[in-house]
Amino acid sequence: MSAMSNHNETNPGNRSALTDKLRRLGFGADGKIRRRHNGKSISGGVLLLVAVAVLAFAGHSFSTARVVTVKSEIFGVQQPAAVANSLEVVGNVMASDVATVSANEVGRVLEVLVEVGDIVEEGQPVAYLDDRQAETRLRLDQGDLELHLALRKAKEAELALGRSEAARARELFGQDAISTATYEERESRVAILEAELSATEHRISMLNQQIALRRQILDDLTIRAPFGGIVTHVAAHAGEIISPISSGGTFTRTGICTVMDMSVPEFHFEINERFLPLIDKNSRLAVTLPSVAGLEIPAIVKRIAPSIDAQTGTLNVVAIPAVELDEFLRPGSRATGLFSAEDAATQVNEDILLPESAVHQAGGGNFVYIVRDDEAARLPVRVESVESGWLRVIDPWIGSR
Repeated sequence: MSAMSNHNETNPGNRSALTDKLRRLGFGADGKIRRRHNGKSISGGVLLLVAVAVLAFAGHSFSTARVVTVKSEIFGVQQPAAVANSLEVVGNVMASDVATVSANEVGRVLEVLVEVGDIVEEGQPVAYLDDRQAETRLRLDQGDLELHLALRKAKEAELALGRSEAARARELFGQDAISTATYEERESRVAILEAELSATEHRISMLNQQIALRRQILDDLTIRAPFGGIVTHVAAHAGEIISPISSGGTFTRTGICTVMDMSVPEFHFEINERFLPLIDKNSRLAVTLPSVAGLEIPAIVKRIAPSIDAQTGTLNVVAIPAVELDEFLRPGSRATGLFSAEDAATQVNEDILLPESAVHQAGGGNFVYIVRDDEAARLPVRVESVESGWLRVIDPWIGSR
């Protein structure tokens, strides 16, 4: 104490600085300090300040709520065109069946019954050809048939008479009443009549078949739709000649019209061969059409072309709708297809991730603190580790059951 007093007395500047520090700390109103309390007062003030700071920090730590960052991630969301396992392609809507309706026989068009855009049913007449010659040939064959039917009756009567005469001749020949020549003549007459009757019956059979053919040809002159669909093109008009073989001039056509079956439309896409690993038969895709706003059609691959075009490096992939469509799709419309390795119906799940410091353990279980009705409450949860420092909540509602 004496040494410190002597030091302060010999260094008035140090004493003045120490006095200012103690005044700022609140010790003494006038800055006067008795010598016997200098060292103890300084040490006690410092310790008091440290204790107050510790208590204040502890009180703040226990009274202030701790903020914990919760991270939420979404798994299973399909990212269009940006996902490596997705493929967007452009193609066209095509009909499952397309037919150019023509005739089996060469003929002149008498009347066309359809126009472009008409909906036709299977077997519905679309045109009539001139049938006058066919009807004439049919009537001639029918007349010939009637003639041979009458001849058959006459031959049958002659044959019955010939057999009766042959039987009588056989009896007389046995009694030596007639010569051998007469007997053989009666027998040969029966054989001739039987052959003539057989030929007549054969001719009648051929005429029946020919008449059936004439009727079929006559029926074929009525051109009918081979299946239900829409008429997309009309090629022939009244007065023109229809030839099923080839066109022979300006006024000769090969068909009446073109019919497309759009009951089950097809989507045709040309896909580069390097994208083959992304698709296979029965792969699913979503198809949209610019011509039908807001329509998204779930589809499934029907077939994949077995060969690749050597010049373009592409192959044809055909898909069909996976559901029944109420909307009419126009053939030739542009279609955009999105192939994805994941099923389009994959459920989107949102997982809650918590830092490990926010999950507490008690009684063999895990729980977190939540705020409910402005009050803190415990919520038991099931968690699993997913990455360093983070836990995934498996069942966030276990505590509410």
